[in-house]
Formats: sequence, C-alpha cells, structure tokens
Amino acid sequence: MVLLLIPLAFRARRISAVPSAGPIILRRDLLGIALVLYPVFLVLVDRGLAVPAAVGILLFFLVRHRGVLAGVDWLLLLVFLLMFLDLGMLARLPGVAALGPGVERLPGGFLTGGILASQVISNVPAAIFLEAFAPGWEALAWGVSVGGFGLAIGSLANLIALRLCREPGIWWDFHRWSVPALVLGWGVAVVLGPGPS
Repeated sequence: MVLLLIPLAFRARRISAVPSAGPIILRRDLLGIALVLYPVFLVLVDRGLAVPAAVGILLFFLVRHRGVLAGVDWLLLLVFLLMFLDLGMLARLPGVAALGPGVERLPGGFLTGGILASQVISNVPAAIFLEAFAPGWEALAWGVSVGGFGLAIGSLANLIALRLCREPGIWWDFHRWSVPALVLGWGVAVVLGPGPS
C-alpha cells in the first residue's frame, strides 16, 4: 500500500545528495565503550538494577564524554519514558480494567481498539496496555501495526523522524499522507486481517 502511494506523494525528479558541511568524525573509542557497556547494562537491568545501572552510565559519560550527553535529545527521551510507564499495571486498575469489554464490543474488536489506542498513546504502549484485555494476539498485532499510521504519535518512529527533519510545515505534510494511509490500512486490515477478537 505504501509503495503504491509513493508515486502520488513524490514528483518524478532527480535526487541530489548535499555534501556534508564538514568531515564526518568517527569515534571508534565510543563504539568500543558502547559495545562493552550495553551488555553490562542489560545484565544489570535483568537483575533488577536498572536505576543504578542507568545512573552509573550517566555518571561515566558525564565524567569521560560530556559531549555525548549534550547531544542526547532529552525531550524525546522524556516522551519515551512517559509513554512506557507500566501500562500493564495500569490496565489492572479496577476503573481501567472495565475498558476491556468495551474494546471487544467495538466494530472489529481489538483490531479497531489497537488502531484507536495507537492514536492516543502510540502503538507499542497501546499493545502493552491492551494485551491485558485481548483474548489473542493477532487482531491486536494487526491493530497496533496499522495504528502506526495516522497521527504522528501513532508510532515512536514517526516522532523521531519528524524531530530529526526540522523542516517547516513537515507536520502538516506528514498528516496529509499519514491519515489517509491509516484509513486505507484499516480497510486492508479488515479485509486481510484475522477478524475481530
């Protein structure tokens, strides 16, 4: 579907690469540090030591490589953090748990529920949240996949790409194509998907 929309979205013209303003600096030392610290961080997180591990890595870079921390998009990181609060636990709260049967009664069931929830809390958090209610994974997986279209918040990848672009008017251009893609994707999912569940 996306491939079919590309000729409509882009004019047939030659793409020219813009040379970089300066030489690209490769920091092999930072690659080595990352390759060592990342597995250590994962092991510590697996052992329930996520906070001390994160603080340790932040302190390491604060002391040894401050430029790395200065280059982090802290606002986007905060958005990720807020979106990935334990939505599974939230789903178990009595008032929130009452939403489960309501999602099943939607036309399309959890396929539609996944699409709609993705437009509010993004597709990965929507999957985490609705998983507590869904009787199976297929309809929900289709729903949150299609839910990545639509509003920019539908997928964290959308937010990352739009923040990196920094082009005036890009948010409007994005939604001019993403919302129709959501509607088309929804139709395709209804026809080809697993059916409501």
